[in-house]
Amino acid sequence: DLQLLRDVDTRWSSAFLMIERALFLEEAIDKFLNIPEFQELEKFRLSNQDWNALGTAREILLVPFAFQQCLSAEKTPTLCDAIPSFEAMIQAWTDYQKEFYDDPEYDVIQKGLDKLMAYREHTELVPAYVISMSE
Repeated sequence: DLQLLRDVDTRWSSAFLMIERALFLEEAIDKFLNIPEFQELEKFRLSNQDWNALGTAREILLVPFAFQQCLSAEKTPTLCDAIPSFEAMIQAWTDYQKEFYDDPEYDVIQKGLDKLMAYREHTELVPAYVISMSE
């Protein structure tokens, strides 16, 4: 009994999860929109280009989602993994960005990289990180 998910401003990963669920339910959504009694919703039908854009957005957001999952392990200290994870994520996005040179996705990834680098710089100044790295 899967339903579409809504984006939540305070949880960035909700956008990834919302897109992933929509892509999973693409066929069901299409069938639903073909039901005559829901004809007024036809104006919201996504084109093939829209679905492809969602697929690309999912791939872009998968990078930070995967790193967030790794860093949010409940019973494992992960603070010492923060900076190396930032570096790995920057590398993953930089590699992925090369596929989109001269495309709008390039700029989207760049904005994410800029934000990530700012967070990384801030994290390097936090004493808790320095303590966690010492033996």
